[in-house]
Amino acid sequence: INVFHNHIPIRSLLAGNLVPSDWYHSLYKWGGCRNPWDRLVSFWRIKQDEQRGAGIAQKCNTLEELVTRLENKEGRYFTPESNKYTIMQPMWRWLLPEFDYITRYECLKQDWTKVVSALGIPKLVLTKHNAYHKQVDTAKRKSYLDYYDSRLARRVGILYKDDCKIFGYADIEDRTPFDQSRIKNNLKEHWSELGYDGASQ
Repeated sequence: INVFHNHIPIRSLLAGNLVPSDWYHSLYKWGGCRNPWDRLVSFWRIKQDEQRGAGIAQKCNTLEELVTRLENKEGRYFTPESNKYTIMQPMWRWLLPEFDYITRYECLKQDWTKVVSALGIPKLVLTKHNAYHKQVDTAKRKSYLDYYDSRLARRVGILYKDDCKIFGYADIEDRTPFDQSRIKNNLKEHWSELGYDGASQ
C-alpha cells in the first residue's frame, strides 16, 4: 500500500493492518458523496485551468471527451482494487457500510451540523476552499447542468450507475437528502457482493 498517496481508501489501511481494528471501531466515521454529474464537471473544469496531474482529463477540450475516455477505461480502472484515476473513481468505493453518517455535498450545510453535533463540537464551522480552483467570480460560474444534454447525462448516469443506485440519485438534478439507513444497507449489499464483510471486530 502506498501510504504517501493522497487518496487512500480506509479499507486499504485496514487490509494492510495500518489502522488498529479496535481503534477504528471506536471512532465516529463519516464520509461524503456528491452528485456524479456535478462532480465530473467540477473535475473537468479544474483540469482546464491546471493540466498538472490531469491524468485521464489531460487535453480533453470538452466534457464529452472526458466521458468518452472514462467509458473506454471503465472496465479496467473503475474497480475498488485500482488506484488508477483515483479522483474519478465512483464514490461508493470510498465509503463503507459501517460508517456512521454519509454527507451529501448538495446538502452539506445541514449534514455538517449533524456531524459536528454527533462529535460534540457544534461550533465548528465548515469553511469553503478551492471552489472551481482559481475561479473567483462565482456569479459568472455556469451551473453543471449547462454542460449536459440528455444524451451526455445518460452516459454519465451509466458510468456511475452504482453510485446512482447506492446513494439514490434519481437523476441529474436530484437534491433529495440522503436516506442514511437505505444507503448503509445498499453499501453493505454492494460490498458483500465483492467479498467485503466488514472490518474485523
